[in-house]
Amino acid sequence: MDHDTRRTLVKHETAIQGLSAAISQQAQKDAEAAQRKVVDLLSEVQGRLIDRAAAYTNLILIGGYAGLFAIWSATRASLPMKANIAVAAALTLSLAFFLGFEVYKMIYAGSRFL
Repeated sequence: MDHDTRRTLVKHETAIQGLSAAISQQAQKDAEAAQRKVVDLLSEVQGRLIDRAAAYTNLILIGGYAGLFAIWSATRASLPMKANIAVAAALTLSLAFFLGFEVYKMIYAGSRFL
């Protein structure tokens, strides 16, 4: 093999290696982009599920409080005064803790995402 042919082969081999490296880098970038899309989609789906679960939990809790207050208002006349005071205090305290926790959770979540 003469010197010019060898030099041409080396030149082509270098070009092929460069193209191979470029293809490999592009494939890696494409894979990373696809992975980011999957992660973003999963994060969005998970966020929606958490929001819906939280809304459902709050609905159940509010329904429970409404039911307790309805039962208490229906039976209040037949309960002694001390029992009425105890029930009112327990329900008020429970509701205050629930509302306080919800406000704390809202503030914490808001500050966490800022």
